[in-house]
Amino acid sequence: MPGVVFGLDEGGMCEGLAFLVEPEHRAEVLSYLYDRELISYCYQPMRLPMQFESGEQCFALSFVANPQDQQYLAPKPINELVDIINRARGQSGANRDYVCNTWSHLQDIGISDCWLEEIVNEVEKQQSRALESEA
Repeated sequence: MPGVVFGLDEGGMCEGLAFLVEPEHRAEVLSYLYDRELISYCYQPMRLPMQFESGEQCFALSFVANPQDQQYLAPKPINELVDIINRARGQSGANRDYVCNTWSHLQDIGISDCWLEEIVNEVEKQQSRALESEA
């Protein structure tokens, strides 16, 4: 059962980390990223403008959601997303683990996301209720 993954969507922006790749590693890194991100046509590689905390600007390779792809999930209310997240499981494991790990890693690097925090809180609440009803 496919789950929810997070990606950039057209018209949006995000806060994150950028990696500078030395020229001698460029082909290897690009191959790895394309293999990881372009399993289907759900993402489109794009060069997008970015700005560092210092104010310096440049362009960076980013993978942006493709709304024409069958796997694209249009924005949904949080309760619908939470239902999908708590049911979904794929070859990489439970979707809730992916969502909670994403949240944890963002916190580790000092990035706050109120929307994702609300999703994680609801995922955990729903999971707790499910475990209580099984007991």
